[in-house]
Amino acid sequence: MLRASGLEFGYGRPPLVDKPSFSLAAGGLLFVRGANGSGKSTLLNVIEGQHPFTGGQLTWNDQSPTGLTQRSFQTPSYPSDMTVRALFRALGRSVPAALSELQSKRFGGLSFGDRKWVEEERVLGSSRAILRLGEPEAGRAAGGRAQLRSRVAGARARGAAVMWVAHEAVAGDEDVLDLNAAPAPKRL
Repeated sequence: MLRASGLEFGYGRPPLVDKPSFSLAAGGLLFVRGANGSGKSTLLNVIEGQHPFTGGQLTWNDQSPTGLTQRSFQTPSYPSDMTVRALFRALGRSVPAALSELQSKRFGGLSFGDRKWVEEERVLGSSRAILRLGEPEAGRAAGGRAQLRSRVAGARARGAAVMWVAHEAVAGDEDVLDLNAAPAPKRL
């Protein structure tokens, strides 16, 4: 289980977020909601060990979560001449069936929505314990959103803990960490 208690992090004083606490079990789903600048991406960087936290506790089954996560990016960036097949081959995986019609296409020729789709498939097919999705529905049509939700359900069924980061929480009964709940700290 991923547990955070009274985390403090940011870029100097005051902390970016007011000591959030949350837990996320294997197979669970946590929506992290917040406006631009609320600390969503920084929180993900803290969990991955790319940004320090200055207070509180953060553990995955009583150990550091560093190295146990796989993250998607809001704007995936791969070499424009790289094909989808080459990306998955470099990861030691075959192209997921959902991407079969894109496998020979180069990233430079993909639409934003298709680049996001490839990025989410890269993450959701990972064997990492914690999967972090950044704005996964951005640039997707309704059919793509349903497919994304199905893939998230599959990852959860395999035991992956999923963090879904967005500006607004998605309807459902999942837990929500609302980084908008408290006013942002004033910068001096």
